[in-house]
Amino acid sequence: MDPNLLTSGSAAAAAAASGEATAQTTGQAAATTDVTEPAKPVKKKAATTDVTALDRDELVARAAKQADKSVVAQGSIKQVVVRVLKKGAGKISTGQHVPGVGEVHYEFGETFSVGEDTALDLEERGFAEIQ
Repeated sequence: MDPNLLTSGSAAAAAAASGEATAQTTGQAAATTDVTEPAKPVKKKAATTDVTALDRDELVARAAKQADKSVVAQGSIKQVVVRVLKKGAGKISTGQHVPGVGEVHYEFGETFSVGEDTALDLEERGFAEIQ
């Protein structure tokens, strides 16, 4: 029996080796099956790009592509004022975090400015109403 076959970790190789050993001791022909493992896909190396050499517009375009969003010019999103309803009280974050305590949330009746798309989502969920 070939010791290299046993250390390869392949069950088929071990079975083939034991079948050969049986055939040798009994004098009969060993019935072995040809078990081939599927070929592993070859990974292609990615092209290397020096990210520091890219200008700001290229980085913004790349980030937008990766986020699957279109590039929106600054200030083109309409801002609207919303008022927090009972359902949204304590659920809409102000974006501020107090270390050791947690996130700060808007309370019932408070108003704040937000992008129109976000305001529509909050209103649809019943968390706020557009003023």
